[in-house]
Amino acid sequence: MFKTIILIPVFCLLLISPSYSQLAEIGNFKFDKSERTVSWVNVFEVEQKINFNSLKTYFSENGIIQIISEDSTSFKGEFVKRPIDNQKYGYSRGKTPMVLLDVEQIFNVSIEFKEGRYRASLTNLGYINDCKG
Repeated sequence: MFKTIILIPVFCLLLISPSYSQLAEIGNFKFDKSERTVSWVNVFEVEQKINFNSLKTYFSENGIIQIISEDSTSFKGEFVKRPIDNQKYGYSRGKTPMVLLDVEQIFNVSIEFKEGRYRASLTNLGYINDCKG
């Protein structure tokens, strides 16, 4: 009887403990609560024929990523800082949440290429508030 009474609270604690985990995932986003970081990972299946060099050229020449390091099948870099395009997401300047006004997106990028697909990982997601007000 005494063992049963002790086992019930222990069992309840085991059921509750996963809700206090340090990692949470929502879609492609991963939240690390202990490090207070957010990352995003997605694998893109490419329908047209594309090679590693054309993918790298696309991101660098279009001013999307500043490449810092690379090897034969992957490259790492930083997203080129730019203001968030609020209209692209359906907000006018007057209706944009204050936290998104006059800020620039920042994050690190890692692209890993395999034939017919590539994985994009964005880490250290954030924004810079350069508002002078």
